[in-house]
Amino acid sequence: MCSPNSPILDFYPRDFKLDKNGKKQDWEAVVLIPFIEEDRLLKAMRSREHLLTEAERERNNFGVTLKFTYAPDHEETYPSSLPGVFPDLTHCKCVMNYFDLPTLEGLDFVIGLCDGVKLGKNMLAGFPSLDNLPHRGALDFHGVNVFQMDSRNESMVITLLNDYGVERLNEAQKMIGERAFFGELMRFKAVALN
Repeated sequence: MCSPNSPILDFYPRDFKLDKNGKKQDWEAVVLIPFIEEDRLLKAMRSREHLLTEAERERNNFGVTLKFTYAPDHEETYPSSLPGVFPDLTHCKCVMNYFDLPTLEGLDFVIGLCDGVKLGKNMLAGFPSLDNLPHRGALDFHGVNVFQMDSRNESMVITLLNDYGVERLNEAQKMIGERAFFGELMRFKAVALN
Protein backbone atom coordinates (compact mmCIF):
# COMPACT_ATOMS: atom_id res chain seq x y z
CA MET A 1 0.00 0.00 0.00
CA CYS A 2 2.88 2.40 0.71
CA SER A 3 5.95 1.03 -1.07
CA PRO A 4 6.98 3.07 -4.13
CA ASN A 5 7.58 -0.28 -5.89
CA SER A 6 4.09 -1.60 -5.14
CA PRO A 7 2.17 -2.80 -8.21
CA ILE A 8 -1.03 -1.48 -6.63
CA LEU A 9 0.24 1.86 -5.30
CA ASP A 10 -2.21 3.69 -7.58
CA PHE A 11 -5.10 2.21 -5.56
CA TYR A 12 -3.95 4.23 -2.51
CA PRO A 13 -3.16 7.79 -3.67
CA ARG A 14 -1.81 10.21 -1.10
CA ASP A 15 -3.47 13.16 -2.82
CA PHE A 16 -7.03 12.93 -4.08
CA LYS A 17 -9.98 15.17 -4.80
CA LEU A 18 -13.11 15.47 -2.69
CA ASP A 19 -16.53 15.93 -4.24
CA LYS A 20 -18.48 17.90 -1.65
CA ASN A 21 -21.57 18.16 -3.86
CA GLY A 22 -22.88 21.06 -1.77
CA LYS A 23 -21.71 19.63 1.56
CA LYS A 24 -19.82 21.82 4.02
CA GLN A 25 -17.54 19.37 5.85
CA ASP A 26 -14.72 17.31 4.29
CA TRP A 27 -15.99 14.16 6.01
CA GLU A 28 -19.32 14.52 4.19
CA ALA A 29 -17.65 14.47 0.77
CA VAL A 30 -17.25 11.61 -1.68
CA VAL A 31 -13.58 10.66 -1.94
CA LEU A 32 -12.56 10.45 -5.59
CA ILE A 33 -10.09 7.59 -5.79
CA PRO A 34 -9.77 4.96 -8.51
CA PHE A 35 -11.76 1.75 -8.32
CA ILE A 36 -9.71 -1.19 -7.07
CA GLU A 37 -9.23 -3.89 -9.70
CA GLU A 38 -9.78 -7.14 -7.82
CA ASP A 39 -7.51 -9.31 -10.01
CA ARG A 40 -4.57 -6.90 -9.60
CA LEU A 41 -5.13 -6.68 -5.85
CA LEU A 42 -5.27 -10.48 -5.40
CA LYS A 43 -2.17 -10.96 -7.57
CA ALA A 44 -0.27 -8.41 -5.48
CA MET A 45 -1.39 -10.13 -2.26
CA ARG A 46 -0.30 -13.56 -3.52
CA SER A 47 3.19 -12.18 -4.18
CA ARG A 48 3.49 -11.26 -0.46
CA GLU A 49 1.83 -14.29 1.18
CA HIS A 50 5.16 -16.04 1.76
CA LEU A 51 6.16 -13.16 4.08
CA LEU A 52 3.28 -13.82 6.51
CA THR A 53 3.98 -15.54 9.80
CA GLU A 54 2.00 -18.65 10.75
CA ALA A 55 -0.01 -16.57 13.26
CA GLU A 56 -0.87 -14.01 10.54
CA ARG A 57 -1.95 -16.79 8.18
CA GLU A 58 -4.12 -18.26 10.92
CA ARG A 59 -5.78 -14.85 11.51
CA ASN A 60 -6.71 -14.73 7.81
CA ASN A 61 -8.64 -18.02 8.03
CA PHE A 62 -12.10 -18.83 9.29
CA GLY A 63 -12.10 -19.91 12.91
CA VAL A 64 -14.63 -21.58 15.12
CA THR A 65 -17.83 -19.97 16.33
CA LEU A 66 -17.53 -18.79 19.92
CA LYS A 67 -20.21 -17.88 22.43
CA PHE A 68 -19.46 -15.40 25.24
CA THR A 69 -21.73 -15.55 28.28
CA TYR A 70 -21.65 -13.02 31.11
CA ALA A 71 -20.95 -14.60 34.48
CA PRO A 72 -20.77 -12.09 37.38
CA ASP A 73 -18.77 -14.47 39.65
CA HIS A 74 -16.27 -15.44 36.97
CA GLU A 75 -13.01 -13.53 36.50
CA GLU A 76 -10.39 -14.37 33.95
CA THR A 77 -7.65 -12.74 31.90
CA TYR A 78 -7.91 -13.34 28.18
CA PRO A 79 -4.62 -13.05 26.33
CA SER A 80 -4.33 -10.45 23.61
CA SER A 81 -5.06 -11.59 20.07
CA LEU A 82 -2.30 -9.24 18.94
CA PRO A 83 0.32 -8.88 21.70
CA GLY A 84 2.20 -5.61 21.65
CA VAL A 85 -0.68 -3.90 19.88
CA PHE A 86 -3.69 -4.76 22.06
CA PRO A 87 -3.41 -5.43 25.81
CA ASP A 88 -4.74 -8.54 27.53
CA LEU A 89 -8.34 -8.35 28.72
CA THR A 90 -8.11 -8.37 32.51
CA HIS A 91 -10.96 -8.88 35.00
CA CYS A 92 -13.09 -10.37 32.23
CA LYS A 93 -16.43 -11.67 33.46
CA CYS A 94 -17.27 -13.68 30.37
CA VAL A 95 -17.13 -17.41 29.89
CA MET A 96 -16.07 -18.42 26.40
CA ASN A 97 -17.42 -21.64 24.89
CA TYR A 98 -17.44 -23.16 21.43
CA PHE A 99 -20.82 -22.79 19.80
CA ASP A 100 -22.18 -25.25 17.27
CA LEU A 101 -24.88 -23.73 15.13
CA PRO A 102 -28.02 -25.86 15.24
CA THR A 103 -28.71 -27.92 12.16
CA LEU A 104 -31.86 -27.45 10.12
CA GLU A 105 -32.49 -31.15 9.64
CA GLY A 106 -36.02 -32.28 10.42
CA LEU A 107 -37.51 -28.78 10.23
CA ASP A 108 -40.42 -28.11 7.89
CA PHE A 109 -40.08 -24.83 6.06
CA VAL A 110 -43.00 -22.82 4.77
CA ILE A 111 -42.07 -21.04 1.59
CA GLY A 112 -44.05 -17.83 1.31
CA LEU A 113 -46.66 -16.50 3.72
CA CYS A 114 -48.38 -18.72 6.29
CA ASP A 115 -52.07 -19.46 5.87
CA GLY A 116 -54.30 -16.82 7.43
CA VAL A 117 -51.76 -13.98 7.40
CA LYS A 118 -53.42 -10.56 7.22
CA LEU A 119 -51.94 -7.90 4.96
CA GLY A 120 -52.62 -4.29 4.03
CA LYS A 121 -55.75 -2.78 5.54
CA ASN A 122 -56.59 -6.08 7.22
CA MET A 123 -53.34 -6.41 9.18
CA LEU A 124 -53.51 -6.61 12.95
CA ALA A 125 -53.63 -3.44 15.03
CA GLY A 126 -50.29 -2.45 16.50
CA PHE A 127 -48.43 -2.77 13.21
CA PRO A 128 -49.13 0.58 11.57
CA SER A 129 -48.09 1.04 7.97
CA LEU A 130 -49.11 3.25 5.10
CA ASP A 131 -51.49 0.45 4.12
CA ASN A 132 -53.69 1.02 7.15
CA LEU A 133 -53.04 4.63 8.26
CA PRO A 134 -54.94 7.39 6.46
CA HIS A 135 -52.36 9.68 4.85
CA ARG A 136 -51.54 11.95 1.97
CA GLY A 137 -48.20 12.60 0.34
CA ALA A 138 -46.71 15.50 -1.56
CA LEU A 139 -43.52 15.66 -3.59
CA ASP A 140 -42.38 19.27 -3.43
CA PHE A 141 -39.62 21.61 -2.27
CA HIS A 142 -40.24 21.53 1.48
CA GLY A 143 -36.85 22.80 2.70
CA VAL A 144 -35.99 19.54 4.45
CA ASN A 145 -32.78 20.11 6.43
CA VAL A 146 -30.33 17.24 6.92
CA PHE A 147 -26.88 17.76 8.51
CA GLN A 148 -27.41 21.54 8.59
CA MET A 149 -27.98 21.55 4.82
CA ASP A 150 -31.26 22.27 3.04
CA SER A 151 -32.24 19.70 0.44
CA ARG A 152 -31.72 20.98 -3.10
CA ASN A 153 -34.21 18.52 -4.56
CA GLU A 154 -37.86 17.73 -4.03
CA SER A 155 -38.71 15.76 -0.91
CA MET A 156 -41.62 13.41 -0.32
CA VAL A 157 -43.51 14.49 2.78
CA ILE A 158 -46.17 12.14 4.09
CA THR A 159 -48.80 13.61 6.38
CA LEU A 160 -50.81 11.27 8.59
CA LEU A 161 -54.43 12.38 8.57
CA ASN A 162 -56.19 12.91 11.88
CA ASP A 163 -58.63 10.03 12.09
CA TYR A 164 -59.67 10.84 15.64
CA GLY A 165 -61.29 14.26 15.37
CA VAL A 166 -60.30 17.62 16.80
CA GLU A 167 -61.41 16.78 20.36
CA ARG A 168 -58.94 13.88 20.69
CA LEU A 169 -56.19 16.01 19.11
CA ASN A 170 -56.75 18.84 21.62
CA GLU A 171 -56.70 16.28 24.41
CA ALA A 172 -53.37 14.92 23.20
CA GLN A 173 -51.87 18.41 22.83
CA LYS A 174 -52.50 19.05 26.53
CA MET A 175 -50.07 16.19 27.26
CA ILE A 176 -47.11 17.89 25.57
CA GLY A 177 -44.38 18.37 28.17
CA GLU A 178 -46.31 16.28 30.72
CA ARG A 179 -45.62 12.77 31.96
CA ALA A 180 -47.85 9.94 30.85
CA PHE A 181 -47.85 6.64 32.72
CA PHE A 182 -48.29 3.32 30.95
CA GLY A 183 -48.32 0.24 33.15
CA GLU A 184 -46.35 0.46 36.39
CA LEU A 185 -42.75 0.94 35.30
CA MET A 186 -42.70 2.88 32.05
CA ARG A 187 -42.79 6.67 31.90
CA PHE A 188 -42.80 8.65 28.70
CA LYS A 189 -42.69 12.32 28.04
CA ALA A 190 -45.14 13.38 25.37
CA VAL A 191 -43.41 14.95 22.41
CA ALA A 192 -44.89 17.26 19.82
CA LEU A 193 -44.65 15.85 16.32
CA ASN A 194 -44.81 18.01 13.24
